[in-house]
Amino acid sequence: MVLILIILGLGLGVFLNLIIQRLPRTDEHDHGSPAVGHARQDNSLGHGIADWATYAVVEGLSALILTTFYARHGLSPLFFYLVLVSSILLVTGAIDWLHRSIYLFIVLGGATCAIIVSNFIPGHTVGEAFLGLMVVGLGFGGLFFGAQLLFPSKATPFGLGDVYLGMFLGAALGLTRRLGLALAYGMLLAGAVASVIVLAKYLLRRQNLPEYISYGTYLCLGTIGYLILYGW
Repeated sequence: MVLILIILGLGLGVFLNLIIQRLPRTDEHDHGSPAVGHARQDNSLGHGIADWATYAVVEGLSALILTTFYARHGLSPLFFYLVLVSSILLVTGAIDWLHRSIYLFIVLGGATCAIIVSNFIPGHTVGEAFLGLMVVGLGFGGLFFGAQLLFPSKATPFGLGDVYLGMFLGAALGLTRRLGLALAYGMLLAGAVASVIVLAKYLLRRQNLPEYISYGTYLCLGTIGYLILYGW
């Protein structure tokens, strides 16, 4: 059974990678596509290698997600819900990492679905989902406007897409201890990476390092890591 789940997980990862690859390409020809972020147009060899590494991570995490959630929950509604939430996070995190964009119809559509089905998920309710969406949305919105004031002349380290992603996380996890811990994991991960970049730039004088970090990617990875390690 474990082998079957690993194969199915890898298959899910391949499917998610098709979305990750094709969605930004479609966006290049559709100026009305609902994406928020800083688009990166770069097809150099270095980025090509990074892209394939990202695809491998997506497939590996997909296999781990399926096997872990099945071991805990079997083929229950919670299993399928967690796989759906994690799939949205994998797609969003990978696209933000590769293209610095977060697609509204993915995260806000996911938030809507989370609210609709929340009463069918153990330990979750419509009220918790809606409150989670509102609280994180307001909190992250404050961070976004604060970043706009602090960094008026450059790309802000915390974008509007991160606000919408936070709203999805709030709806998916509900206003519970799960939400706080998952957000803490993502923020700590982003903070650790940002600290390494700052140290490298000013202590090692590596001034060619980018100032921008894909904050949404770390929120996604932190949440996935929390769900894998501690479950629902």
